[in-house]
Amino acid sequence: MSCLLGDLLGVDGSMVYGLATPQKYAAFGLIVESDIDLPELAVSEGCADVRVILGKTPDHLNAAAEKTPWYEVASGAFLLKVTGVANYYVECGNLITVEPRIGAPAEDLKVFLFDTVFAALLQQRGFLALHGSVVAVDGKALVLLGASSVGKTTIALALHDRGFPLLADEVCAVGMRDGKAAVFPGLPQLNVWEDTLLAAGKNVSGYRPIRQGLGKYAFRVEDRFCEEAVGLNTIVLLKGHNREVFEAETIRGGAKFESLLANAFFAGTAADKSRLFGLCAAALASRVVQVTFNNRTHDVDSVVDFILKELA
Repeated sequence: MSCLLGDLLGVDGSMVYGLATPQKYAAFGLIVESDIDLPELAVSEGCADVRVILGKTPDHLNAAAEKTPWYEVASGAFLLKVTGVANYYVECGNLITVEPRIGAPAEDLKVFLFDTVFAALLQQRGFLALHGSVVAVDGKALVLLGASSVGKTTIALALHDRGFPLLADEVCAVGMRDGKAAVFPGLPQLNVWEDTLLAAGKNVSGYRPIRQGLGKYAFRVEDRFCEEAVGLNTIVLLKGHNREVFEAETIRGGAKFESLLANAFFAGTAADKSRLFGLCAAALASRVVQVTFNNRTHDVDSVVDFILKELA
């Protein structure tokens, strides 16, 4: 195992985060071999596409195309620093190095791994990584995009409760399958705020917090989860307003392309721009519709009804 034993061993010599033997899991159409226990993912077999190891990360990236106090992006490299939790280094689309901070809870460690870090990995591998939720409707992927707190996960949960299988939450991996754009399955769970669970009539005590003190819980969906890639059919851009009416507008032309890039992780730093644009073009063969509603007065069931009516 690749790790810094002095940093990662407990006082009794036991591993704080690591596994004695790396385990293989399935995520986003990839086989991930990890030194970190990831029970949120389905166990898998076969040759690993990606390795997750415990080890030392670089302090900075050389020739960073984008640099902030929290992350740096360079060609084939991504560095994320989360104070009090861990540093994460992603390179060449096949290796993730995690350097935990002493005392960081394992749950906190995995929140960033499954979100921003995997999104950077997917981008390096040539996927279009979108910040959204995805369900399968009539065997086709319905992607929900929009600003934070607009209701992507809330609507995905309501669709799941109506019997529609989940494909992904937080990170939507769009790639090519049989020459067409498809969405590849992520984690079999939704990360749901406490008030959303309560509004849906669910007992919060039955769910695990995804991070200490955050008030967000892991809603597992193994019973209705797509384990295979699903063709992309419709992208719904969710937008709030103060009026009492629902509005739906089909997006066309260059605005479709802009809507994808606005909701993509690190699209501006993609090393292979032609591949990214080609994938965007394939994704935009699907319908893109903007649904505008008042999320203070319109309950989630009425929003879901309106979306499903638009898809009919």
